[in-house]
Amino acid sequence: ASFFSSPYFLFGWLFFDLHYRGNFLLALAFLLLTTVVLSCLGILSASFAMVFKRGDPFGIFLGAGSALFSGVFFPTQLIGEHAGWVSNISRILPATYGLDGIRRVLIQGQGFAQVRDPLITLLAFLAVLLPLSLWVFGRAVRRAKREGSLIQY
Repeated sequence: ASFFSSPYFLFGWLFFDLHYRGNFLLALAFLLLTTVVLSCLGILSASFAMVFKRGDPFGIFLGAGSALFSGVFFPTQLIGEHAGWVSNISRILPATYGLDGIRRVLIQGQGFAQVRDPLITLLAFLAVLLPLSLWVFGRAVRRAKREGSLIQY
């Protein structure tokens, strides 16, 4: 997904006269960190599928929720305080902080000091999700081996 999103940046620059003003290395750091955090969620989703032998409703909810509430289609500021509990959904999605950081760096030209908060939030997500997802995946593999169903994967 990270690879396929790069044409959007190119098309924005070529066809819509979008000028990127920020630090590309900082934006790349946000992109890589967001990708790793979302990969942790993918590992949790794969663990669910391995254990329960069916599609993962968590992954479907997370994918749709991220697309709707993390700022993919519209900035999360448009949700505003008027939406009540809906505005709180964006705060628990890691993609919100990644997209916010990339936009603030590339479009608004903000530096490290201004995007420190979303970066720290992504690092916190990573600190929790990486060990958790690897632990859950390890347990799912052990269970699949014990049941003899690992060969299906």
